[in-house]
Amino acid sequence: HGHNGAELAAAWLAVVKIGAIVVTTMPMLRARELRTIAAKADVKYALCSHDLVYELELLMLEGVLLRVIPFGKDDAELECLMAAKPADFTAVPTSQDDVCMIAFTSGTTGEPKAAMHFHRDVMAMCATFARHVLAADSGSVFAGTPPLGFTFGLGGLLVFPLYFRAAIAFSEERTPAGLAETIARHKVTHLFTAPAAYKAMGVLTYSSAVFNFIPRTALEVHRAIARDDHATVAKLLASFFMPYLDIRNCQPGYAVRFHRGHWPPRNATSVSSVASGASSAI
Repeated sequence: HGHNGAELAAAWLAVVKIGAIVVTTMPMLRARELRTIAAKADVKYALCSHDLVYELELLMLEGVLLRVIPFGKDDAELECLMAAKPADFTAVPTSQDDVCMIAFTSGTTGEPKAAMHFHRDVMAMCATFARHVLAADSGSVFAGTPPLGFTFGLGGLLVFPLYFRAAIAFSEERTPAGLAETIARHKVTHLFTAPAAYKAMGVLTYSSAVFNFIPRTALEVHRAIARDDHATVAKLLASFFMPYLDIRNCQPGYAVRFHRGHWPPRNATSVSSVASGASSAI
């Protein structure tokens, strides 16, 4: 439980490496939301950013969690424990169909729902979406805003760059201005964020494969996203983009990028799954 950064990324990898199951949660969640997640996933141990530990300590006092270990500063408990450990660790042998993580939805439509993911699932999204769409290599630099608690952030800001042996640039200042400074300083090549963040950074241009043959529609949906016009975006998704994807799925094709952020609406599950890196071709 923590902010995007090297410490949270290392914690995620460490849990997987010992053969355990990792549940990553967004830093904005409080005890009430975390209690539901811990109960559903039967979480007993928590690694937590030191500035967010209060919410999880409440759950430990209630008996929901057995132990909470803070990290993120020199004298934090996890850093002190690590100081006495060797630098090397042999990963616990796991099977490709062992569960390695449980990913939760945000819960904005009710209680958060969870999906179990195997080790092979994590690798599959690298071998499909990342390999064929992102065009990255070891010289690439990834950055963005989605939390590692969402699979969009987990892929774009941890798993995909590791797959390519690329670099990850986490923003110390969690604002559009901070993200823009990170992009400039580290010469970011792959950015994962939402339309609202692009708008806040002053990015007004638009690129889309659809623009190549029906630019008016492509610009219309882009402008609707920029002004938070949900009704127009939903109408365009239903009248063109979803049928267009159905046509493309009639036979194998080549992968294309799909504009990913807060759209489509939550009931448009097929577009959401494609944008999250599903293996079905579009």
